[in-house]
Amino acid sequence: MTTKPKLISKFEILSSVYFASDYRMLRATLNLNVTKRNRRNFSNPSLTLKTLKEQDTYLENLKSYIPELISTSTSYKADDYCQKIEHTILNSIKNIKTNTRNKILSDEALELMKLRNELQSKIKLNKNDKEKFKMLYKTTNKEIKSCYNTYRINTIKKHIDKSRSAKKAYKELNKTKNWITCLHSSSNKAATWLDIIKVATDFYANLYGHSNSTHHRKTTNQTKNKSPTPEFTGPEILIQITKLKSEKSLGQD
Repeated sequence: MTTKPKLISKFEILSSVYFASDYRMLRATLNLNVTKRNRRNFSNPSLTLKTLKEQDTYLENLKSYIPELISTSTSYKADDYCQKIEHTILNSIKNIKTNTRNKILSDEALELMKLRNELQSKIKLNKNDKEKFKMLYKTTNKEIKSCYNTYRINTIKKHIDKSRSAKKAYKELNKTKNWITCLHSSSNKAATWLDIIKVATDFYANLYGHSNSTHHRKTTNQTKNKSPTPEFTGPEILIQITKLKSEKSLGQD
């Protein structure tokens, strides 16, 4: 409907307008004034080097950028050259953070996986290669399982030490999220994908079929009752006036 969904604040379905099909009219509010971002979202991430390994990798990354800085020193002005140096320092730190963030598999597991893929990519394998591939397959699976177990234990320990609760740890470890786990129908609980689709289609068929039948009933009743309505009498008007509260105006405030 739109390429900028953030401009729409609210929308609602107009149930009073009926169509012969399943289509319904939609009313939405479009905000022309773009909301400003909160100042806290502009804060820079922490760029501190906590371990000695991070410091060593930072120095190695910085050394790789030094030849480029020396070669381009004469082609920039002083201010631009200072900005370039600052940019290279920040890039070298960010590369460390992206490499070390959520690293589950160890270097040994990655090396074993690399060897296994090399053997797997071969077209013809002799007897020794087949035995080697069999041993690599077992050892890589064991190493991956041990890496995931250590990662699980470390995350649970981290959250228990930090917040004394394992709920956040289980939430961090659970990477998968199901769309609909199950639906309760009149007969039983639908858990499979086909049963969920069947329950949803039955629900919407009953919903829209009921609304169309009630609309048809209303129209038939309106066509039947074509007799003119009687006018209000004087006593009826006086009774309604006496029911009104004092010092109150008629209509909406």
